Amino acid sequence: MIVPFFEIVNTQKGKNPPVKSKIKLVGYIPYIDIKAFEQGIFDTYTDGNKCLLCDDGDILLVWDGAIGKVGIAYKGAVGSTIVKIDVPFVEKKYVLYFLQCYSIELNKRPKGTGVPHIDPSIFNSLPFPLSPTSEQQRIVTKIDSLFSELEKGITLLKTIKAQLAIYRQAVLRWAFEGKLIDNNWKMGILEDIVSEIKIGPFGTLLHKADYIESGIPIINPKHMNNQKIIYDPHTTISKQKAKDLSSYKLQDNDIILARRGEMGRTAPVTEKEIGWLCGTGSMIVRLKAGNLNGLYSLFLSSERVRKYLTENCKGTTMNNLNEAIVKKIPIPICSKSEQLAIVSAIESRLSVCDKLEQTIDQTLALSASLRQSILKKAFDGRLVSQDPNDEPAEKLLERIKAEKAAVLAKQKQTWKRSGK
Repeated sequence: MIVPFFEIVNTQKGKNPPVKSKIKLVGYIPYIDIKAFEQGIFDTYTDGNKCLLCDDGDILLVWDGAIGKVGIAYKGAVGSTIVKIDVPFVEKKYVLYFLQCYSIELNKRPKGTGVPHIDPSIFNSLPFPLSPTSEQQRIVTKIDSLFSELEKGITLLKTIKAQLAIYRQAVLRWAFEGKLIDNNWKMGILEDIVSEIKIGPFGTLLHKADYIESGIPIINPKHMNNQKIIYDPHTTISKQKAKDLSSYKLQDNDIILARRGEMGRTAPVTEKEIGWLCGTGSMIVRLKAGNLNGLYSLFLSSERVRKYLTENCKGTTMNNLNEAIVKKIPIPICSKSEQLAIVSAIESRLSVCDKLEQTIDQTLALSASLRQSILKKAFDGRLVSQDPNDEPAEKLLERIKAEKAAVLAKQKQTWKRSGK
């Protein structure tokens, strides 16, 4: 039977703790807030103060901020942005899966101009399919089983993807070591094949205030992914500012290299990116004629070069490169014909990886939809069969309403004693 959720649920909102510490001390218990939900990081609060407590297995729902997230609690204190959910005489995991099923609905129309919160009218109008207790248990068992199989598949796909990444590096290592083709090359340094190495604009040349929407793109390390330059409409500058920084424009056959953060992040400049600008966190590697930027960009992202850069970079809090370090990167020197042959050998191997990764990514993206589909079937009554021998849901509803009324009466007495 379908009942309005607000008729059967008891909710209590968490509070800010009187004393909170990031250090885990004796006598302190976990404080469960959004940070705990998103990152698994718990602050602590002093036991015995005026906070709403929760036990292992309680259902918590994020009401403010990253709304709609739901999870099972540890023993601790409920954060001020969290609501504790209780439906008496109903399987807790059944309620958990129900709220996960409607998490998208809860996010549809957030309230509030500052920090968003769940619209109470949406929450209260959720249609709760109250099943007999035995059926709830069957539904939870079936969902657990299907989710377990789904997780096994996701884990396998992620393992394959990680193995493909290892294989990619192996292909680059073989190319770097001259094992993909017969060759006559020699080892040299990057300085031997470049006409210029240039660090992107920094200091007073480029400020955050210079950025506009949908202007001339600026390429920083975050815009390089899998040997491709990613367009970001939010990190662009005006034509006039681009003219002022014209010496940092990307040219045909350039390589753009991250000079801070993750070492070895590179991308070759294609026809599309000519005229875009090198950002503050990047460097331009301008090759001499006769050298292919696609190949040498791969070389610069290889394991060997990453190791060299990591060992030689400067900086205490973040890795940083300078021109002198980059010039001395060890690199294979080979003829144009050999470069073309290596590119062909690499592409023939990596193209298979690309197709597999694309399939894996598409399948992983579908896993979230499949999870929702399982939940939808469960709460539409299409996941498990009904048993006529189960106690009728009407009797369960009577007990729930009686228990809820008793809880509300107790709360009113408490408020009256406290003067609220």
